[in-house]
Amino acid sequence: MAVDLLQRMLDTLLGETTRVIVQVPINSDFLWKEGITATELEYRLRKHIAEMDFEKAAKLFLELTKEEQSNMILSAGFDTFHLTIYAFMNYLLQHHESSEIHDLTSSLMLHPLCHLEGACVIALFHAKKAVELDPDNIEWYINLLMFEKHPDAWFAQTEVEEVYRRIKELESKNQK
Repeated sequence: MAVDLLQRMLDTLLGETTRVIVQVPINSDFLWKEGITATELEYRLRKHIAEMDFEKAAKLFLELTKEEQSNMILSAGFDTFHLTIYAFMNYLLQHHESSEIHDLTSSLMLHPLCHLEGACVIALFHAKKAVELDPDNIEWYINLLMFEKHPDAWFAQTEVEEVYRRIKELESKNQK
C-alpha cells in the first residue's frame, strides 16, 4: 500500500513538470511542500532521492559545485524534514566519502533535521569525521565549535580546548 501511495505521488509529480521550472503539486509532499518551485536539476535530484534511486541521485549530486550541493540538500531538508535525505547522504558517504560530504551531512542533521531524536549527536559524529579526513582544514574545526555548548551533544571540554589549540596552530601556519 505504501509503495502504491509513493507511486501515485511520483506520478503526480512527473505530470506537473515543465522544461525549466517545476511547480510542485499540492498533494505531493513526500519531498515537496505546497508552492515550492525548483530548477529541473533539483527536481530530478529530489525525485531520485524520493524513489530511493541513490545511484542516479549521486551521479547528479557529484556533478554539482559544492555550493549547489549544499544549497540543494539543505533546501530539501528544510522543505521536507524527511529522513530519506539523510539516507541518501549515507549512501554518498559509503561510495564517495569525503570531508565535504561529512560536513554537509553534519549541517543537514544540525539544522533542518535537528528535531529528530539523536540528530545533534549524529551531526557531531559527521563533523568529527570531516576533521579526521582533512585535519588541515580550519573550517572543519570552526564547525566543531557549534557543538561546544549545545545541550543535545556532549563535547568534552578537553576536546573543545584541543579544537581551539588546533585552530590557532592552523591560523599561525597559514599566516607564514
